[in-house]
Amino acid sequence: MKSILCAILIWAMPFASTVPGETLPLEMAHLVSAIETSGCRFIRNGEAHSPQDAVRHILRKYGHFRKKIETAEQFIEFCASGSTVSGRPYMMSCPGQPELESRRWLMVELKRFRMRKTP
Repeated sequence: MKSILCAILIWAMPFASTVPGETLPLEMAHLVSAIETSGCRFIRNGEAHSPQDAVRHILRKYGHFRKKIETAEQFIEFCASGSTVSGRPYMMSCPGQPELESRRWLMVELKRFRMRKTP
């Protein structure tokens, strides 16, 4: 997990100075870590994937869309919300909970992260 977080921070940092609000790399790293440690299955186009596979897929999409991404919300929208091919939303399937669209799951996690950072 630490290696993925370091890779995200190193990869995203050069873009931080050109991005409004320099919190994007930290928020992205938090969201990726939240997925990776969630214990949830990531449902993509009807198939369940491990959290680690989900992270790899999301980071590949980030590589494609990174020039369009200036906020954590855009990261969620472009990379972790749904299939650009099928148009189907990604889902999170967490133990003991109903399936939830990944967009909603990640927005809740982003809000929690931001609340913890606020004094």
